[in-house]
Amino acid sequence: MGIILLIGFATSIISLQQTNNIQAKAESSTASIDQKDCAVPSDQLQISSQEQKMLDQINAHRTQYGLNNLVWSDTLINASKWMSRDMLKNQYLGHTDSLGRDVKTRLSDCGYSTSISIAENLDSGVKDSTIIFQTWKHSPPQNANLLSDKFKEAGIALASDPASDSYYWTLDLGGGTVTMTPTPSIIITPTPTQAHSSPSPFPTNRPTPTSTPEPTFDPTPTTVPGFTPNPLDMQFFVSAKVIGIGEDGNRNPKHFTRYVTVSIYDMDNKLVKEGNGYIIYDRENLFRGIVHFGPVENGIYYIKILSPRMLKAIVEPAFRALDSKILNILPRVTLIQGDINADNVIDIADYNISLGCFQDKKCEDKNLIDFNDDGLTDIIDYNILLRDYWEWQGD
Repeated sequence: MGIILLIGFATSIISLQQTNNIQAKAESSTASIDQKDCAVPSDQLQISSQEQKMLDQINAHRTQYGLNNLVWSDTLINASKWMSRDMLKNQYLGHTDSLGRDVKTRLSDCGYSTSISIAENLDSGVKDSTIIFQTWKHSPPQNANLLSDKFKEAGIALASDPASDSYYWTLDLGGGTVTMTPTPSIIITPTPTQAHSSPSPFPTNRPTPTSTPEPTFDPTPTTVPGFTPNPLDMQFFVSAKVIGIGEDGNRNPKHFTRYVTVSIYDMDNKLVKEGNGYIIYDRENLFRGIVHFGPVENGIYYIKILSPRMLKAIVEPAFRALDSKILNILPRVTLIQGDINADNVIDIADYNISLGCFQDKKCEDKNLIDFNDDGLTDIIDYNILLRDYWEWQGD
């Protein structure tokens, strides 16, 4: 994947899931760019509580860095609503819409000036704005957009279809009214393993750092961009392989976030504290993210990680020194799916529950046995279960 250089605006994305179907639609559609399609029914332009909550969280985040609050832009609201509706209707996640337009073209068609800085963040999979915000906050390109002083106004849209468990988010950012012809800014959206120049996340009265290489995230990073040391908050960087998702299975899962519980135990095998958080799919193989614990005394501990319907995994080597003044970067763990009844064992009970779902094609939770997270319950999921099935107990 190459670095994308954009003059005058930035785009960023948690996960690129452009399908061949969308590309084909873009090439064959009779609805061309000349249509300037941005029509959204007026009754759907109202700001929902989740959308307002998202703006409030972004502004609180910006306030911590001395940045101005973003305000709503009617034009950007319309543009973001159109984009989220388009992604929901066509079931894709990507900055090129179903009419083949990139961000700059689409926002221009919607009536927003692209002679100033613009940016777009996208995500999908969940309705909760807090989860999406945390995803963007802990992803360097998206966080750079959230904390850029180039942006003054925003449009935010959530389009959803609960029946199909489909949720699509769009954040469109703009520099506001142009009072002079600006020098076009250059913002680079990086790939995880390449160097990038990103907008400074600090107020303009502070020096802007020079471009530095972004640390690689494979196999274990030595630091994470955006980490803020806090002696009253022990933080872990978690990397997890989920069997069935990534290079050995489905590279484009429907859900890009996974909820995890991280447990700290002392040398006497006593639980010291638990922390909860979300890890994010890196678009290739692993789920990664920061989990916050609050105050924890520095010392020697061992750690276990658990995600719903998976076996608890111990982080090896078992004992390690933990320090609140640094980001504690944990070695990768493998999370094994199939613990349907949450007893930390994959056994005949889990197999029987799963088998009933496979046979009937109906479950109370349709995601219960969709182990490769492709929205289907089929032989692939059955094989994943069989691959790991015997009496397998978690750590």
